[in-house]
Amino acid sequence: MATTNEPVERRKDKRLLVLEAAFVCFDANPAMMARIVDVSAGGLGFTYRASKRRTDDWFTLEILCILYDISLQGIPVRAISDFETTVKGVRRCDVQFERLTEEQKHELEQFIHCCTIGET
Repeated sequence: MATTNEPVERRKDKRLLVLEAAFVCFDANPAMMARIVDVSAGGLGFTYRASKRRTDDWFTLEILCILYDISLQGIPVRAISDFETTVKGVRRCDVQFERLTEEQKHELEQFIHCCTIGET
C-alpha cells in the first residue's frame, strides 16, 4: 500500500472563501477583531495578530459582515488548530461550531449565502 505525506482532509463540508468585509470578534470583545478567511456549515478559519496562541480551546465568537449588516452573536466554537502563518505576528485559527441553536444555524446559512465568494 502506497503512503503519502499529504494531509488527510477531515472536514465534512467544503470551505468557502469569504468577502474581505467579514470578521469575527472573540468573546464579544471588539478589540479582538479578526478577518474571516473561509467558512463552512461546520466551522471557519480566521487570521489575527498575536505573538502566541489563544489559551482557550472553547470560546464564543461574534460573526460580522459589514457589507450586509450581518451580526451573529454568541456562536460557540472549539479551536481545532491555531498556528503562526508565514507573516510575522499573524496567526491562523480554525474553529468548529459547537451546539448551535436552530436560530444560529439559520443565521449561519444566511451569512454563507451572502458573504462567500467561492470554494477554497
